[in-house]
Amino acid sequence: MKYSRKSIDRAGKMLLDPFTRKEAMEMVSDWRSTHLPVLREFVEELTNYLIGKGISYAFYSQRVKRMTSIIDKLRNNKNMGLGGLQDIGGARFVFDDMDSLQKCKEALETFAPAGFTFVRTTDYITAPKVSGYRSIHYIYQYSSDKQDYDGLKIELQIRTRLQHSWAMAVETAS
Repeated sequence: MKYSRKSIDRAGKMLLDPFTRKEAMEMVSDWRSTHLPVLREFVEELTNYLIGKGISYAFYSQRVKRMTSIIDKLRNNKNMGLGGLQDIGGARFVFDDMDSLQKCKEALETFAPAGFTFVRTTDYITAPKVSGYRSIHYIYQYSSDKQDYDGLKIELQIRTRLQHSWAMAVETAS
């Protein structure tokens, strides 16, 4: 990776300190943007795979986590370092119904985009959060000959339209 986990953790601590925030912003912004080409590659491979399997989705989105969200997450999780955040680069696929989502879930059991290794799944549909939030989160790690990208993690979320509406309402309310 372009930055060691230790240096990213240090920058995360600096983000929380108003006296050192400006100094850390450049490094963290650069690190965030490093996720973009990896995320694009991930989404392209995944959309091609789903289309090839005949699995239709309503829509998808991709994003690099906003700086304000990073700062909030670090403030709320004092034991977490910035290098431990695994959702800096994220994609979300929304399905019309549970049948389509289930087909995607089954397909993902045996598939990882080229260059990516599956790390873990957290199933908030089977075990919803207290807020009622439901989604399935997958974490993948990228392997590359390019040091800047090697080891970066991407989060994939899959959910139905109804679950997406609920998640957006909960996020807006909080």
